[in-house]
Amino acid sequence: MHVEQPITADLQLFDSIPTLVLQQFYRSPFLDYLGAFFYSLHFLAPTVFAFVLWKYSPESYRKYALALAIGTYSALVTFLVYPVAPPWYGVNATRILFQVDNDLGVPFYRTIFDYIQSNPFAAFPSLHSMYPWLISLYALKIKKTRALPILLFPVGVWFSAVYLGEHYVVDIIGGVIYATCAFLLVERLVPRIIRQLSHARADTQKGSGTNTSRTIVS
Repeated sequence: MHVEQPITADLQLFDSIPTLVLQQFYRSPFLDYLGAFFYSLHFLAPTVFAFVLWKYSPESYRKYALALAIGTYSALVTFLVYPVAPPWYGVNATRILFQVDNDLGVPFYRTIFDYIQSNPFAAFPSLHSMYPWLISLYALKIKKTRALPILLFPVGVWFSAVYLGEHYVVDIIGGVIYATCAFLLVERLVPRIIRQLSHARADTQKGSGTNTSRTIVS
């Protein structure tokens, strides 16, 4: 398990740990609940967005589903070979979600984590970073500038993941990179491979048809 590496990365980027700075100097009940709200969208947004695409843009739905699968499975492999501890473990940051549970008097987030049995050392790359960014990329691809307001979604989730003590900034950057790579693979590389395979199949069929014609003539 890697504990020091993300700490070192954040220190090199900011000369401090952003999670600790946010919690020590800017923490408030408002940000606690706002962060919990944005963080919770992670559990619904990918499926809801997939349903909207499936209903109104089937071609985009297929590409989004493939990019989501590529990003998710790439992240899962990373979790297995490079487990990374989150800030609440590595630098003793407060795990604010559980304090929100205490304030509400209902173990909402603790129950979710217990139910899905999430890996506590699967911090890099952040799926909370990857999914909102992938959604935003497809929304911008489809609606262009009209979709610009959706960027509030990933920014809100990224801030929340760091503020709540669940991720380092480097985890967020990793999620953005994984989502962008998955998007480019599906939108650029996969269509090129499909075209090449189609041309190769067409050439093979053409050649086969020519050979058959020659046989008949002979």
